[in-house]
Amino acid sequence: MIELYLLEQLDAFARLGTLSGAAEELHISQPALTRSMKKIEADMGIVLFHRDKRKLTLNPAGKVVAEYARRILADERELLAAAYEADRRERTLTLGSCGILAINHLIPVLTQSFPGKSILTEMAPDGALVARLKNRSCQLIVLHEKPEDKSIFCQRYLREQLYISVPEDHPLASKAELCAADLAGCSILTFDLGFWVELCREKLPKTSFLIQTDADTMDELVDASNLLVFNSDQMLKDGYVPEKRKNLPLREDFASVSYYVACLDPEKARYTSFFNAIRSESIGSR
Repeated sequence: MIELYLLEQLDAFARLGTLSGAAEELHISQPALTRSMKKIEADMGIVLFHRDKRKLTLNPAGKVVAEYARRILADERELLAAAYEADRRERTLTLGSCGILAINHLIPVLTQSFPGKSILTEMAPDGALVARLKNRSCQLIVLHEKPEDKSIFCQRYLREQLYISVPEDHPLASKAELCAADLAGCSILTFDLGFWVELCREKLPKTSFLIQTDADTMDELVDASNLLVFNSDQMLKDGYVPEKRKNLPLREDFASVSYYVACLDPEKARYTSFFNAIRSESIGSR
């Protein structure tokens, strides 16, 4: 049986064409590489090289062996990558979500449902999340539209209503609720809320959005400015109640969405405890 390190050295020689070049790439001496080439021939019982005083080259048999060496090494790399990925998946669980709210709510549930696993999170649009679920980059995803794909199992999670936090001395503060027309010409301060930002840009084309990625900066701007601020009923329940502001619901069809937690249908049994844990919140939000 030929050892892998010998195939690696043969592959380097075949690619680079010289013992000196292969030895430099492999960080070994040229005499050591020469001995390895002789060992491959001895192990196989076949002459693999043309030798003259100035140059060593592969003969036809050597070229065949070098090509198979390349394939074997590629298979080894693929095997290791697959094994490492399987190990990573066993030790980690990745939750993809269309918005930050679901991530904040579900991390504690996942931590309790899957003790010992590292929980990774990412935010992406619904379409990208479905693709990542199917290629197993994510094990669980949260969408704001129910997937039609029958290979995906989903459970309704909760509903979120968009609110606007309005300074008490702002002209809009006298209203009980807001509509899109009220926000025309206004600037709204918001954290990166995932799909909400793009949805509001589409539905509120006459409104400007000042998107923040740093929570401390966001809080400072909310306290120091007279700008409107995005909020929601769920964020209010979580305790995000800016001082000296009225929180008014945005009464537009697009401003209320349901979230759906999904996994691949063949894997739903693996996540039974998790889906059971979030079912009470799902029922309570109807």
